[in-house]
Amino acid sequence: MMNLIEVKPNRFYYLIPLPFLLLLGLVFFRFGFISAEPFHADTFAGPEEISTGMVILSSLVLAVSLFLFLHWTYRFIFNPAVFTANEQGFTTNLAGIKTELIHWHDVAGIKEINNSGSDGQDQYSLAVYFKSPNAYLMKQGFLIRLIQDLALKAGYYRNLSNKPASRESDVPMLLPVKSLGKKYVEVKRLFEEKTSII
Repeated sequence: MMNLIEVKPNRFYYLIPLPFLLLLGLVFFRFGFISAEPFHADTFAGPEEISTGMVILSSLVLAVSLFLFLHWTYRFIFNPAVFTANEQGFTTNLAGIKTELIHWHDVAGIKEINNSGSDGQDQYSLAVYFKSPNAYLMKQGFLIRLIQDLALKAGYYRNLSNKPASRESDVPMLLPVKSLGKKYVEVKRLFEEKTSII
C-alpha cells in the first residue's frame, strides 16, 4: 500500500555519536584488557595487574558501545523512516523501536501539547490518544510496553499540559515536533483528517 507520508531524518545526525562511542570503547579496552594503569611503562601489563571487576565493567561497556555503534551505523546506512502513514494507519520508529501498525479507527483524537522537560525548556509534541490505550499497548512489542511502563513509573507523563479532562488516566503516544521536522504540519493535518482534534 502506498504511503501517504514518510518522515526520514537527516542521516548525518547518526554520525554524531559514533566518534564518542569509538573513543569510549578504546578507553575501556585499554584499561580492561591491556593495562589498568593510565601511563604504564609496559604496553601490555599482563592479566595479574587488571582486577576482575575492571574486566567485567570494561566488557559491559564494550558490549553496550558496540551495540550502539552498530545501531547508529545501521541507521546512517539505511536511514529508516521515523514515521510512516498510509490509508490504514501509521507506524513510528522514533526511538529506534518500530511500533506495529496503529489503525486510524483506534485513535480517539490528537492534541498539541507542551511537555516541558526538567530543565524548563518547551518540548512541543503531538499527543495521540487512543480509544483503548491498554488494547493498543497489548498489540505492541515487549520493549515498547516496557518503556511505557518505566515512563509511567518515572512520572514522565506527569507534566503533560492541556490534557483532555475526560482522559486524565489515559497515556498518549507523544510524537515530538522536532522529530517530525518539516513534515510536522503535514502529519498533523493527516491526523485531523483521519481522526479528530480533542
